[in-house]
Formats: sequence, C-alpha cells, structure tokens
Amino acid sequence: MRQFIVFCVLLGLVNLSGVFADEPDAVRYQASWHTLETLHFKIHYQAGHEALAERVEQIAEYHYKPMTTQLGWVPSDKTHIRIVDYFDYSNGYASPLPYDQITMIASPPDTMNQIEDYGDWLEMLFIHEFTHTLHIGQSHGAPAVLQKIFGRTLFSFPHIFSPDFIPEGLAIYQETDQKAGVGRGQSALYEMMMRMEVLDGFKPITQVNMDGHSWPYGKSYLYGTFFFNYLIEEYGYEKVQDFIYVYSRGLLPYLLDRAARRAFGKPFSDLWLAYRFEIVSHFREQITMLEQEGLVTGEALTEGMITNSHAKYGTDGLYYIRTQASSHAALMRSDAKGKTAELQRLTAPGSIDTHWRSGVLVSQLKPTGKGEAFSDLYLYHYDGRFERLTYRQRYRRGVWMPDGEHLVALRVIKGVPVLDFLDKTGAYIKTLWGGELGAVIGQFDISPNGLQLVASKKRDGQHWNLELFDLTSLQWEKLTDTTAIESAPVFVDAGQGVLFSADYGNKVYNLHKVDLVTEKTQQFTRVLGGAFRPDQNPVTGKIAYFGYSAQGYDLYEISMPASLGRMDNKPSYGTEPLTRYTPNENSTPAATNVSAYSPWGTLRPRSWAPFLVSSPAITEIGLSTYGEDAVKKHSYMGDVRHEFDSGETSGAFQYLWDWPLSGYLSARFSRENEYFTDGDDDDEALYRVRASDTFELSHLRAWTYNGLEWSLDYGILMEKNHDTYQRDSTVTRGRDFENALAGFRLTYNDRISYQSAFFLSEGQQIAAKFESNDVLSSDYAGNSYALTLDKRLPIGRSAVAFKVAVGYKDEEALPFRLSGSTNFFPAGGLLGQERYRLRGYPSGTDELRGDKLQLNSIEWFVPIKNVERTWGMFPVGLQRTWGSVFLDSGAVWFRDEEQIYYTSAGFELHAEPGLMGLGYLQVSLGFAHGFDESGEDQFYLRIGADF
Repeated sequence: MRQFIVFCVLLGLVNLSGVFADEPDAVRYQASWHTLETLHFKIHYQAGHEALAERVEQIAEYHYKPMTTQLGWVPSDKTHIRIVDYFDYSNGYASPLPYDQITMIASPPDTMNQIEDYGDWLEMLFIHEFTHTLHIGQSHGAPAVLQKIFGRTLFSFPHIFSPDFIPEGLAIYQETDQKAGVGRGQSALYEMMMRMEVLDGFKPITQVNMDGHSWPYGKSYLYGTFFFNYLIEEYGYEKVQDFIYVYSRGLLPYLLDRAARRAFGKPFSDLWLAYRFEIVSHFREQITMLEQEGLVTGEALTEGMITNSHAKYGTDGLYYIRTQASSHAALMRSDAKGKTAELQRLTAPGSIDTHWRSGVLVSQLKPTGKGEAFSDLYLYHYDGRFERLTYRQRYRRGVWMPDGEHLVALRVIKGVPVLDFLDKTGAYIKTLWGGELGAVIGQFDISPNGLQLVASKKRDGQHWNLELFDLTSLQWEKLTDTTAIESAPVFVDAGQGVLFSADYGNKVYNLHKVDLVTEKTQQFTRVLGGAFRPDQNPVTGKIAYFGYSAQGYDLYEISMPASLGRMDNKPSYGTEPLTRYTPNENSTPAATNVSAYSPWGTLRPRSWAPFLVSSPAITEIGLSTYGEDAVKKHSYMGDVRHEFDSGETSGAFQYLWDWPLSGYLSARFSRENEYFTDGDDDDEALYRVRASDTFELSHLRAWTYNGLEWSLDYGILMEKNHDTYQRDSTVTRGRDFENALAGFRLTYNDRISYQSAFFLSEGQQIAAKFESNDVLSSDYAGNSYALTLDKRLPIGRSAVAFKVAVGYKDEEALPFRLSGSTNFFPAGGLLGQERYRLRGYPSGTDELRGDKLQLNSIEWFVPIKNVERTWGMFPVGLQRTWGSVFLDSGAVWFRDEEQIYYTSAGFELHAEPGLMGLGYLQVSLGFAHGFDESGEDQFYLRIGADF
C-alpha cells in the first residue's frame, strides 16, 4: 500500500505541474457553474457569464410560445441550455438525448463564414437549435408508445433518422427574418453559393444526403435552406407541419414518400425534382443577367484552396494563408515572379498582417488540451523563425501599428469584443476599447499615420457597417450605414480611402472603395461568385482578393480597374428591427431562480434498451442504460445480463468525470462471462462459465508544450478470473488467478487526417507505457515496459504507415501475445492489454507468447473512390473506399530463448459507409497469409478504425 500511495503522489505532482504552469491571467474553463431556471428552461452558465445567461433567458422565453405553437410541439420537461465560452469559434448543437438539451457557444461570428448574417447571434443560435428540439423531439403514435415503455431511446425519435437537409433546412427557415434581412435563408452568401452550384451542376439528392468530404461543406444546410423556402412558398407552412407530424408517427425510418404524399399530395422525389427545376431556373436567369452586365474579375493565383482566408502584401511579395482539403494550413508567400513558397505550417486558418521590418503577424486557433480552443498571436520573422507571442489570451486578430513596435489586437470574452494595445512581443499595455454584449468587431486595419482604425463593426441589434475608431480620442464614428454586410476594410490611397467587400443590393459580394474625404463609394469588381478580403499593393496598385467558385475560394489578383459606378453609401432599406425580442439588460422575469449548479437533476437514467443473445447452449437477456449531466461533467453507461441455463449474471458500468484539475477520470467495473460448450450443433450444451471481474481507475491529462500535443494516462487495474459454474463434478475447474497493475502511458500525437483525405495522412504517434505488478497485491510480479510508434508519410494522395512496437516484461509478469487481425496496438483500456496484432497467425499458440516483444509493420494506403452517394432518398450509402497492402513481421520470446521472427503479408479493402445520419463507420475486409509453419490464411472483417 505504501508503494501505491507513493505512485499516486508522484503522478499527481506530474499532473499538477502542468496545471500550475499556466499563466495566472489565463482564461480557465473550469470556473464554477450556475443555473438560471425559468418557466420553460434551465440555463447553465459559468461564473462571470451572468449577462449572457440573462440575455439567453430573455430570448428563450420570448420565443417559447410562438415557436412551440408554430411547430406544434411542447416539450414534456424544461429544456436545458448550456452556454459555453471556451471556444474562439461560433457554433451550437441540440439533442433530444438523453433529455432536451442545447449547447450555445457564446463567441459570435465575425468573418464571412456562412453564419455572418444575423441580428443578434444568441437569438439566431437559439432559434436554430430550439427548432431542432421542437422538430426532432416530436414523437407520435407508435414511437410515442415506444418512448413510454423504453424511455428516450434513439428509435423513439423518428426525425433523428431523417436526411440532414430536412432538420437543417427547417431550422434555417425558422432563423431567417426576410423583412429584417437576417438569417441564412435570405443571405447573399448562401445566394452566392447556390448560384455557383447551379453553374457547376445542381447536385442530386443522393449526394445532398451524404454531406461528406467534398465542397461545399454543409451541403445539407445549403440545399435544405432553399428546399424549405420552396416548400413553404409553394405549399404553405401548414403542409410542412403536416409532413413533420406524419413522419414523427413512423416506426420505420426514411419513409419520406409516405409522409410527403400525405402532406403535399405527391411523393418526395417529385417534390425534389420540382424544387430543382425552380432553383435552376431562378439562378440561371440571375447568372445570365450578371454576365450581360459584363464581368470584371482578377486572375487566379491559386487552385484548390477551399476557405475564405486572408492575404496581405509585404515588401517582398504577397503573403497569404493556404487552406486546402488535402493538406495542412500554411503561411505562404508569392513573390513578384509568381513563385510560391511555404513558410510555416499552421494548425488552422486565421488572420495575418505584415510590417516591412517587424515580420508577419499571424493568429491561429489551437486546442489547449483542457477542452478549450483558443486563438493566439504568433510572429513569423523574415529570417524564418516562428515565435508565439501570446498564450491562452484569445487574440483572434492583430494589426501592426506603423512603427512596427506595437500592435492592436482583438479578443472576445463572454461574447464581448475588446481591443487591446500590445507591444511587439505580445505583452499587454492597455485596453483601447471594451464593447458591450451584442457588439461585434470583424476585420480591421490601421491608417498609415497610426491615428485611425477602420473596422467592420456590428452594433447590438444593427447591421454590419464600416466604422472609424479614433486612436487618440478612443471614439467610434460610422462610415457607412446600410443594410448590406460590409466587411474586411483596409486603408488605401495613403489613408484617404478604404477598400472593402460588400453585397450592395444584388446579392453579390464585390469590392468597393469609400473616399474618406467625399464619403462617396465606388465599385471596382463585377464577379459572378463573390469577392472578399481585399488588400492593395502600395507600389503597383494591384488588388488581391479571395474569389468564390463552386470548388471553394481561391486567391485572385487584379490591376486597379476603373470605377464601375458610384453609389450612395447610406441608402435606406427600411427600419425593420433586426431582433425579434427587445433586449433589456435590466429586465428579469419574476419566474426565475438562480442557484449553484447541481448535476443530480439530470444524471438519472432516461431510457433502457433490452437485448437478447441466444444459441442452442445459452440464452442471455439484458438491458443497458446511460446518462450524463447538463454541463457534460459526468457521464456513465452500464448494462446487466442474465444467462438462464447457468443462472449466471454479468454486466459492466463505466463512469467518466471531467475532473476540475483538468482531464478525465474514468472508473470501470465489469464482470464478463466466458461460456464453454460441448456437443454438436444439434445438441450443444453449456458445461462451464468462467468470469473475469475487473475494476479499472484511470486519469487522462492532455496538454500542449511548445506547440506539441501530449497526454498522460495513469491508473490501476484489478482483475480476477475464476470459474462460477460447472455442469457437474466431471468438469475440470480452471485455474483461478488475480492480476493487479498500476501504470501510466505518455503519448505524443500529431497525426493528421485532412478533410478530403481517405485515411490518416501525416504525422506520428509515440507512446511509452509502464506497468507494474508490484504496487498492488497480485498473482504476478515485476514490471512491463512498452514503446510504440506510428509514423504516417504522405506520398501524393496515398500514404505509408510505419508501425513499431517493442516491449520487455519481468519473468513473473503476464506475457505478451501476438495473434489475429485486431488493431496493431492493444485496444481497450489503459492497462492489461497484452495482445498485439500479427495478421495471418492464430490466437493462443505457445510460440507467439513471451516476455520480450519486437513487432514491425509497413502498410501502403491508396484511395480508390470518393463516392459520397446514398441509396436513392435513403440517407444510407457510401462515403469513400480505399485499399492497403501490408507486410508484418514480429517476434515474442522468453529470455534465454531464440528470437524467431514470423512474417505475413496481405491486403485490406476499406470503406466508410454513411449510415442513417448517425455519423460514419469504417469497415475493413482483409486477407492475410502467414509465411511460417504456424501461419495460416485468414479472411476477416473489422468494424472500426485501426488506430
């Protein structure tokens, strides 16, 4: 016991050293949680986020009655809303399992990222996610009966199995306010994307159903948006309500034709064809009109970039961030001769700014290893060094002051934008401006004289406009006041003008310039897709911008064209309010209650799932359940099984705790029964049951150090193997034994799978593992050491994987084993996993056991086909397929024995099917041939990725 206490203390100190190494003013997501309970919601938020919770409460209660009335569904219990503020990106999600819950990320969108068109971010996000709650949560008829019996199970919510474009299209329709001009259902960016889809070829429903790895990402959102606009305009909202109701009564999923015939009077396939005809006709007319006006576009500098990134001119070329589906993000430079060079690999696209002397300022988003994802500032020096300037300070954008010694940086905390003044090392000097909830700052620039800042700014409840910020008086002044979205401004003409992108009236983003003296605006491009994020070369006058096509965004360059026309930059488009509720920070309805958060109200099981396992020898029935609390701190799953012939019971229970000291604490209890039978198929009989009782307690701690991702797992495992049933006295009893281990695993992992890659393409994972039988009482003794390496090298679109495992055990420890076609590295829990994969050899042979291990594998992965199609209207299909050939060689031997290597080779065919809108699996069919005497030919099927 003393050894065990010392072991825990040492590992605890290792863990805490990583916690206390954080900067003292760093933002921590482990702050205490509170609950604001209203008439219809329970809103969970962290200390310091009271303003966010109060605004969400106002929004939610305002929309509850009209939304439940319109969608025809009232939740049976209060909906849980979790507000999180430890991600520097914008998103949210909803689920009816295990109870109605919504997660809202507080950080508002501040770039052109498809969700930029909103009145109030929290309102649009709530409407979208609560629509999912009221839509997917509907259950009538037989599914409702199923839910009363078994609780909130997957199959008691028919709309979970509908194609993604249906719930997403409906939610976007609900979030959109056509009169106010907000929401994706009327946005110029969605118009642009669909216009270019029609130009490239309107996708069939079989491809829209499979929202896979090709551009545009989020096809279900885009196509679903225009589909519901068409349905409601053509048939009315009541017919959509009928469709939702009919579909929610079906036990069998995907019967879209049945529901459509009852609601719309025609099969779903006919609806889609009519929708396609309407959309193609509308956008072809729009394309013709734009082409007749005469296009003025630049020359493409890149090919195959996919996202709207950032570019800035420097003294020695054009700097930009490359984002491609088939490779990593990177800081690039294109010189005057058009020669490009990769300067620095990045984890994610961000913003950049150049200074002729000080270097390239880069922001990028990185996970912290504590469940957060924060943006920070980095500096690329012209001598090639890449330096991190800030740590966990959430600076998502930075711009140089003209002196190159200081910069202005933007961060958003608690949903509120803040502009800070920093020195060139990233050290904080002072805050220039702190906004209010609802205000948003997008891209900004600083004038050549350092006296002004121009920004794309959104005031609370207003549209995006350009505003000037006086860096002396620290006051804002509107430069434009329109209902268009004006974005990405940069100073030009020695600070006398501002170049920017805007969608003035025709649903097309073009480049414009406003003269700061005359306040007149002129247009300079006329593109078919869109033109975004401009910058002007101060020497040549050329303009770089990102242009959009059906294949994504690419970088373009255009010589400064003549003005295509002058427009009033303050047109009046109406005075419709952008928010549907009335923000009032001092208003708190009487029916609210604030308390410290408690997980107990949401942890109870909400469902149970029965199952049956039957054979001639055994009949086993069981049930399983699971649960989680509202803020995702606690979760569990468990099952219990009973076998009737022997009367033996087995089961498992696992609990996971998001530990306040960072990381996850896992506890697992299980009894697994192994059933031994004799006789033939017609007279098979059970004669022995052997139980394996296991308790495992482990902790996972992840962190980053010098940009590298590390994790430390440590814990204990205790297991007991013994017979619990013999048919009669003639049955030989197996040997009882107990195994108890304490150990840890240190892992470094930077493996990457790119958006369009078929497999893990690049990087490496290295893991060092130590286990000891001497810390706890055990029938075994001694220590075990293992080191594994998985290295991936990209070769064009293919990749080669090199895998190595070496291990050593003391004499009295449980030996290593080689066998079968399971994962190369041991699968399962942290400890006690002794089996390593050597394909082409059987399990349990004596020559494949030992206390020393050496295993090598080389495997070449080659893509076959990116299918991304479903079976008709059914959202069941195939994403992509690939193949691999391998050569394995390994040896296990006991000390003083000869080291003999066993070799095998074979191939595997891999597929990634899309299944019922529930995510994707990996299915592998393989053949392996063992070349040595104990080898064999093996055909096998494996479900799940080989990690």
